[in-house]
Amino acid sequence: HNNINFYGNFILNILNDLSKMEANPCNYYFLDYFSKMIYFNMSNFERYYLHNNVSLWYNQYKPYCKNILIYFHGGGYFIGKPNMFVYICEKMYNDIGERCNINIFIMDYKKSPEYTYPTAIDESYDTYLKLIEENPDSNFYFYGESAGAHLLTQVVYKAIQNGKKIPKMIVNHSPWVMSNIGKIESEYDYASKTHETTYLNN
Repeated sequence: HNNINFYGNFILNILNDLSKMEANPCNYYFLDYFSKMIYFNMSNFERYYLHNNVSLWYNQYKPYCKNILIYFHGGGYFIGKPNMFVYICEKMYNDIGERCNINIFIMDYKKSPEYTYPTAIDESYDTYLKLIEENPDSNFYFYGESAGAHLLTQVVYKAIQNGKKIPKMIVNHSPWVMSNIGKIESEYDYASKTHETTYLNN
């Protein structure tokens, strides 16, 4: 199992580098092929369909779960599928899943160049609202890396602007953000004061 994870992601990393070096359609096809092949143990996952995106529940969806962690993967808004990042979610679940009564949701979103701004933001926001509707009593937590961290920041900001439920906590790993965030900080501070703050392990 560990060898499959290692070599599968090794191949994907090579293909990712190729896709960055040259905008060759062949690279898209190879990347898509391998990303579909490397699903690890799919008995641990449940697909979630919305807007022709295929997000994943790690370790199956558990109704009435107290906490839901939404993972936004990176890839420059250009590459990546949820199944390419399941090893990260597997580690997170093994560390905190049972102890914190948590579901992990791996967000899928459309990539460039086929889809342009703000498609990924709008559809991820719609998916988040759908999850809130389906799990009204759950606490939400966001984790993202690189472009995924930028995406989750945009989703949170849009939720604040529209007066929707915001996550209890966000974790941005190497985010794409601008330093001029005073306006966002002030709005987030205001929104935070209007929502109850809890901790993941409560």
